[in-house]
Amino acid sequence: MADSKIMVVPSLSEDGFISDLNLILKTLVKYFMVSESLQSNTYRGNIKSLKKLVMNYGTDPDNLQIQIKSELTEMLKDYFYSTSITCEAKFSDDSSVSSEIGLEIIARDANGVDYEYGNVVEINDDDWALKEAIEDLYIK
Repeated sequence: MADSKIMVVPSLSEDGFISDLNLILKTLVKYFMVSESLQSNTYRGNIKSLKKLVMNYGTDPDNLQIQIKSELTEMLKDYFYSTSITCEAKFSDDSSVSSEIGLEIIARDANGVDYEYGNVVEINDDDWALKEAIEDLYIK
């Protein structure tokens, strides 16, 4: 299979350009979680943002899950040949109870190698926190 996928992700960290596919997957998902949809005039309307999706679909967990899968699939397609995304949104009407969005992602490269990422985002009154994260992605 010819490899025509993008193989680096720029970062503003000391990592510079990231070429390790484990780190690419992890970095892209974190960008998705922390990005603001209007953070750039140049890319206005094209920034994938979990916060924007929660704002737009937060009252409809089923539709939110569909939108998250769609946005992540679209974002990852330039780097991986296939993705499998599981998303579960749990929202509470009780403001003292946190809402959560769980993600599990398996992304496959050109050689059929799978890269996995899992994460739970906890939402408290517009305050976002990573409740649990699998820090080390691994090759199966």
